[in-house]
Amino acid sequence: MIGTLINALTVLIGGTIGSFVGGRFPQRMQETIFAALGLFTLAIAISSGLVTKNPLIVLGSLLIGALIGEALNLEEKLERFGEWLRHLMVRGEGGSASRFVEGFVTASLVFCVGPLTIQGAIEDGLTGDFTKLAIKAMLDGFAALAFATTLGPGVLASILVILGFQGGISLLASLGSNIFTEPMITELTATGGVVLLSIAFRLLDIKQIRAANLLPALFVAPAAIALMDALGENDARLRDLLAASDGLCLPHLRRSLELARSETAVTTLFAIHIPKLKSLQAELTELIRKNDYRYTDEKVGEEGDSWLRALRTLVGNQ
Repeated sequence: MIGTLINALTVLIGGTIGSFVGGRFPQRMQETIFAALGLFTLAIAISSGLVTKNPLIVLGSLLIGALIGEALNLEEKLERFGEWLRHLMVRGEGGSASRFVEGFVTASLVFCVGPLTIQGAIEDGLTGDFTKLAIKAMLDGFAALAFATTLGPGVLASILVILGFQGGISLLASLGSNIFTEPMITELTATGGVVLLSIAFRLLDIKQIRAANLLPALFVAPAAIALMDALGENDARLRDLLAASDGLCLPHLRRSLELARSETAVTTLFAIHIPKLKSLQAELTELIRKNDYRYTDEKVGEEGDSWLRALRTLVGNQ
């Protein structure tokens, strides 16, 4: 949680400075700063989205997440929460009110959807290492300053979301080291990258996507990985049958590894086939030795057809 507290502090400092000096910046400068933030968010979003190992997980998570988000109308609820905070923090109606809500929603999404949020919060919770969150805190501090110069004090309200969402991930990670696996983090980061794209489009005024309604995708992605891992682990009968056989030929093994949906599946395939391949190699070595003229008096045993099984392993039953 230390990293999250540092993050909240830098956003508080940056947002406060930006709120005070923002009115002194001309409109042209504010527009350029806003565009720069949009471009930076776009770059981070693309780099995060490309880390996926299974694009179908990301696509499915986004579709299911969008359905859930639209059904719950999360964007409107987040805006209402921002409006409630505005009534507590500032006075005024009209343009200033809408700008407060926009600042709250935009800053909350940008600060809580990026890859450093997810990876940093998990590492902070698991090991106490808040290095990534410290880096994120510095970036968010400057971003908060820039956001606040154009969107005002609504940016400061995003601190509550940082504490709740980012701190919640750290707390959840600290409760169990096996909750978040590497594939979960990878697909969660990639899905977050795509959600971040929608925020970049809003900042660049390309398209006003209801980004908050995509947030459930961040929970669907790791849940999907966990479900596939569970299905793979529970299919003991298939593993037993494969272990009792001669194993897959190399073309099918290679294809199976490419299609493996989890690290568990990959580990299982290697665990089954490596001993079989080593055993076959030993039989081939023994067969070659017995075909040496010095050992022709030794009888050939089960290794006699190892050459044929080796061919089948290399090319399959063709």
